[in-house]
Amino acid sequence: MKLMTNEREKRENILLCFRDDSEKTKEYSGDIREVLTKKNISFTETDMIAEQKVTCRNRNRLIRSKFQEFADAKAVITDRLHAMIFSALTYTPCVVLPSKSHKVEGVYEWIRELGFIEYIESLDDLEKTLDHVVDLKKENKELYNKKFEYYYEKLRESIGNG
Repeated sequence: MKLMTNEREKRENILLCFRDDSEKTKEYSGDIREVLTKKNISFTETDMIAEQKVTCRNRNRLIRSKFQEFADAKAVITDRLHAMIFSALTYTPCVVLPSKSHKVEGVYEWIRELGFIEYIESLDDLEKTLDHVVDLKKENKELYNKKFEYYYEKLRESIGNG
C-alpha cells in the first residue's frame, strides 16, 4: 500500500485549518492570512468538520477527499489535532499552533522526529518555521516511510479502504 502523498514536484497552496469552537486558544487566522497575502503566498481554507452527514455509504469517499486535500497542499498551518495527523499521513509539511486542549502537544511529541511538522507557541516564529518544515520534508522521506508505513497500513485496514 502506497502512502497517500502527492508526488508532484510543486504543491500549490498553503492550507489553513483552524478551530472555531471553545478549544480555540486565540484567533490566528486573520493574522496568518495577512502575512501570507503580504508575501503573495496563495492559500486555501478548510475544516475537519464534514459539510454533509457522514454515512457508511459515503465515509470512504469523504475521507479520501480530505486526505487528497491535504496531500495537494504545499504546507498546512493549523491548531487542530486531526489536521496535524492528516498532514503526517499525507507527508505534508505542517506548522501547528496551540489550542486549549493539550491533545495537540501530546500527539506532536510522538511525531516530532519527522521534522516536517513543527509546533510553535507564537506567530513570531511562523515564517521561519514554515520555510524550515518545507525544506526538511525533502530530507526526511526515508525516516517517514519507515516509521509510519506499518501504522498507515493498519489504519487503511481498519476503515476498510481496500
